[in-house]
Amino acid sequence: MVWLANCDRNTRYFRSHTLIRYRHNKIDGLRIDGDEWCFENELLKQHVVEYFKGLFSTDYTVDRVFPCRGRFPSLSTIEKDNLCLVVSNEEVHRVMFGMAPLKALGVDGFHVKFYQAQ
Repeated sequence: MVWLANCDRNTRYFRSHTLIRYRHNKIDGLRIDGDEWCFENELLKQHVVEYFKGLFSTDYTVDRVFPCRGRFPSLSTIEKDNLCLVVSNEEVHRVMFGMAPLKALGVDGFHVKFYQAQ
Protein backbone atom coordinates (compact mmCIF):
# COMPACT_ATOMS: atom_id res chain seq x y z
CA MET A 1 0.00 0.00 0.00
CA VAL A 2 3.04 2.27 0.01
CA TRP A 3 2.58 2.83 -3.71
CA LEU A 4 -0.98 4.07 -3.10
CA ALA A 5 0.18 6.54 -0.47
CA ASN A 6 2.88 7.82 -2.85
CA CYS A 7 0.46 8.55 -5.71
CA ASP A 8 1.18 5.41 -7.73
CA ARG A 9 4.51 6.62 -9.09
CA ASN A 10 6.27 3.97 -11.16
CA THR A 11 9.70 4.65 -9.73
CA ARG A 12 12.76 2.45 -9.80
CA TYR A 13 12.08 1.60 -6.13
CA PHE A 14 8.61 0.16 -6.79
CA ARG A 15 9.72 -1.53 -10.00
CA SER A 16 12.51 -3.33 -8.13
CA HIS A 17 10.04 -4.46 -5.45
CA THR A 18 7.79 -5.87 -8.15
CA LEU A 19 10.66 -7.79 -9.73
CA ILE A 20 11.80 -9.15 -6.36
CA ARG A 21 8.26 -10.28 -5.53
CA TYR A 22 7.96 -11.90 -8.98
CA ARG A 23 11.17 -13.88 -8.46
CA HIS A 24 10.14 -14.84 -4.93
CA ASN A 25 6.68 -16.05 -6.02
CA LYS A 26 7.94 -18.15 -8.93
CA ILE A 27 7.50 -21.90 -8.57
CA ASP A 28 10.65 -23.69 -9.73
CA GLY A 29 9.66 -27.19 -8.72
CA LEU A 30 6.98 -29.34 -7.14
CA ARG A 31 7.07 -32.53 -5.15
CA ILE A 32 5.13 -35.14 -7.10
CA ASP A 33 3.94 -38.48 -5.76
CA GLY A 34 5.27 -37.88 -2.27
CA ASP A 35 9.06 -37.94 -2.61
CA GLU A 36 9.85 -37.19 -6.25
CA TRP A 37 10.69 -33.59 -7.22
CA CYS A 38 9.89 -32.23 -10.69
CA PHE A 39 11.64 -29.18 -12.17
CA GLU A 40 10.69 -29.44 -15.87
CA ASN A 41 8.18 -26.80 -16.96
CA GLU A 42 6.13 -29.05 -19.23
CA LEU A 43 5.80 -31.77 -16.57
CA LEU A 44 4.95 -29.14 -13.96
CA LYS A 45 2.17 -27.77 -16.17
CA GLN A 46 0.82 -31.25 -16.81
CA HIS A 47 0.77 -32.22 -13.12
CA VAL A 48 -0.83 -28.92 -12.07
CA VAL A 49 -3.58 -29.27 -14.68
CA GLU A 50 -4.23 -32.88 -13.65
CA TYR A 51 -4.32 -31.93 -9.97
CA PHE A 52 -6.90 -29.18 -10.45
CA LYS A 53 -8.98 -31.25 -12.86
CA GLY A 54 -9.19 -33.93 -10.19
CA LEU A 55 -9.87 -31.36 -7.51
CA PHE A 56 -12.77 -29.71 -9.31
CA SER A 57 -14.22 -32.70 -11.15
CA THR A 58 -14.73 -35.01 -8.19
CA ASP A 59 -18.38 -35.48 -7.32
CA TYR A 60 -18.78 -34.83 -3.62
CA THR A 61 -21.93 -35.73 -1.76
CA VAL A 62 -23.03 -33.26 0.85
CA ASP A 63 -24.17 -34.66 4.16
CA ARG A 64 -27.26 -32.76 5.24
CA VAL A 65 -26.67 -33.52 8.92
CA PHE A 66 -24.91 -30.58 10.55
CA PRO A 67 -23.44 -31.55 13.93
CA CYS A 68 -23.35 -27.97 15.21
CA ARG A 69 -27.03 -27.21 14.55
CA GLY A 70 -28.74 -26.00 17.70
CA ARG A 71 -25.50 -25.22 19.54
CA PHE A 72 -25.69 -21.51 18.81
CA PRO A 73 -28.48 -19.19 19.90
CA SER A 74 -30.96 -18.24 17.19
CA LEU A 75 -31.55 -14.64 16.21
CA SER A 76 -34.89 -13.09 17.01
CA THR A 77 -36.96 -11.44 14.28
CA ILE A 78 -35.95 -7.98 15.55
CA GLU A 79 -32.24 -8.91 15.44
CA LYS A 80 -32.63 -10.24 11.90
CA ASP A 81 -34.39 -7.04 10.83
CA ASN A 82 -31.61 -4.94 12.40
CA LEU A 83 -29.04 -6.74 10.23
CA CYS A 84 -30.88 -5.55 7.11
CA LEU A 85 -31.07 -1.86 8.09
CA VAL A 86 -29.53 0.68 5.75
CA VAL A 87 -26.50 2.47 7.18
CA SER A 88 -26.71 6.25 6.84
CA ASN A 89 -23.84 8.55 5.87
CA GLU A 90 -24.24 10.37 9.17
CA GLU A 91 -23.73 7.15 11.10
CA VAL A 92 -20.59 6.29 9.13
CA HIS A 93 -19.27 9.84 9.67
CA ARG A 94 -20.01 9.70 13.41
CA VAL A 95 -18.25 6.34 13.80
CA MET A 96 -15.22 7.27 11.68
CA PHE A 97 -14.61 10.53 13.51
CA GLY A 98 -15.29 8.90 16.87
CA MET A 99 -12.26 6.63 16.42
CA ALA A 100 -8.76 7.54 17.59
CA PRO A 101 -6.87 8.64 14.44
CA LEU A 102 -3.62 6.76 15.09
CA LYS A 103 -4.86 3.96 17.35
CA ALA A 104 -4.65 1.00 14.95
CA LEU A 105 -3.98 0.22 11.33
CA GLY A 106 -6.84 -0.80 9.11
CA VAL A 107 -6.90 -3.99 7.05
CA ASP A 108 -5.40 -2.04 4.16
CA GLY A 109 -2.52 -0.72 6.28
CA PHE A 110 -3.80 2.84 6.66
CA HIS A 111 -4.60 4.57 9.93
CA VAL A 112 -8.09 5.97 10.46
CA LYS A 113 -6.55 9.45 10.14
CA PHE A 114 -6.06 8.80 6.41
CA TYR A 115 -9.82 8.35 5.93
CA GLN A 116 -10.71 11.19 8.29
CA ALA A 117 -8.68 13.55 6.09
CA GLN A 118 -10.61 12.58 2.94
